[in-house]
Amino acid sequence: VEPYAHSVMKPHVAPANFDFAVEDTTFAKGIVEAKELALKDAQASGDAKRIESANKELEKAKEELSKVETLWADVAKIDFAKGDAKKGKEFFENNCFACHGVKEDGITANITDSSMGVIPPDLSAAGAIFDEKFLAALIMHPALALKVDHKFGDAFIMTAYNKDTSGESEEATNANIANVIAYLKDVSVKFEANEDATIKKDVEAKYAKMENSAQKVALMEKDIKFAKDKATFIEACGRCHDMKYDSFFTPSNQNDLKTYLGSVPPDLSMMIRS
Repeated sequence: VEPYAHSVMKPHVAPANFDFAVEDTTFAKGIVEAKELALKDAQASGDAKRIESANKELEKAKEELSKVETLWADVAKIDFAKGDAKKGKEFFENNCFACHGVKEDGITANITDSSMGVIPPDLSAAGAIFDEKFLAALIMHPALALKVDHKFGDAFIMTAYNKDTSGESEEATNANIANVIAYLKDVSVKFEANEDATIKKDVEAKYAKMENSAQKVALMEKDIKFAKDKATFIEACGRCHDMKYDSFFTPSNQNDLKTYLGSVPPDLSMMIRS
């Protein structure tokens, strides 16, 4: 009975679509369709105020769709294959280091606390964790790429870098974005190699006294996978979220996060069952 009840009361959602251009555009179109239905309902009611409000909401949704389509059309113009990691490092050191560090390459962050709302991420692993097109969208329009444009707009803490904000040509802007992403990818290869070596060393030490057997191999493989997954969680999610069941607590100040986001981000220990 319980599985059936859950399937009806909490139907499964569609799996994540990591083609971000398609996912974002489809999501924005869905909102437009919902607002169009709301407008029809308002018109049927004959309530002038309700109709006016529904019209405004529809226009906002259409504007958002237009921004999303424009962003991903701009990302599609970038030739990532031409990225130059050396030039990307130069660009990073001149534009990104004010907030971000790359510990793997010896670049220390200038901001190491959450006084601006959240601790800015070190980007040593960014090239391994995040898709290149998403990184490009994030650089070009951070608030829109992160789906927080409705909350922050142009006041978002991360400065947008694109042809309109930089004053540079589209060609130069796209080349710089491709270069800095090539740099992040290059650094992430070193980061992963060192991270994997450290994890392997720790796991081998944990099971050093256990006799060699199929069980030992299985336990070590399980621990290595868990450690890698945990490292990814910390890099991608750990600046905002706790995982109390594994004794992990975000280094960001809770009050700073609440001011920045409007509420304290949830602990994710039981999220997989939600």
